[in-house]
Amino acid sequence: LGLSEIIELAGKRDAQVRADTLAAEARDAEAWQSVAGYGPSLTASGSTMRSRDSLKPEAGADLDERLAKFNEMALAIGFEQPLIDLEKGSRALQGLAEMDIALLLKKKAKEDLLLKVHERYYGVLSARESFKLAQAETAALQKQVQNAVEKLELGFATITSQYEAEARYRTASATEIARKSDLSNALKALEELIDQEIVEDLDDLDPQMTLPAI
Repeated sequence: LGLSEIIELAGKRDAQVRADTLAAEARDAEAWQSVAGYGPSLTASGSTMRSRDSLKPEAGADLDERLAKFNEMALAIGFEQPLIDLEKGSRALQGLAEMDIALLLKKKAKEDLLLKVHERYYGVLSARESFKLAQAETAALQKQVQNAVEKLELGFATITSQYEAEARYRTASATEIARKSDLSNALKALEELIDQEIVEDLDDLDPQMTLPAI
């Protein structure tokens, strides 16, 4: 699992960046309303009426002459454009500024996410390296304890040497446990960004990798 994959997953699943992006888009939509309010106003209205009247002509008239039908329709369209409206103009200028701010907020949300991903990804790699070093130190000190016990049995060392070796081994074991806990916490922090458990090992960074420009 590499850094680019983590960035892609975080962009899709991180709750904070989604919330910040939606808030910026809502601000942009509200700003558009202010800008559009300065534009022309178009109104349209229409009406229709249908009537049917019955007549009583002479007895000898045809049936078509006994009925009268009327259909009437009306449509009105109005178009209005203010030449100068200082109040609407001020709101339109403010809307333009708000649109720029919304664009910057969306960009900031993405850059904040990039910073968090890099920081937590590096944190996992650093914690993993510290844990490996602690494991190696613990293993080495364990061998020293075994050597001290063997030398004591052969009469080439004192009990003090054995106690000192055991003390160093216990300290290293405690450090290894702490480093393992640090690695677990770093992984959980990274998992929060992608909203899933990380079961694969993370790739080391490419020495030629170019960091994103923030």
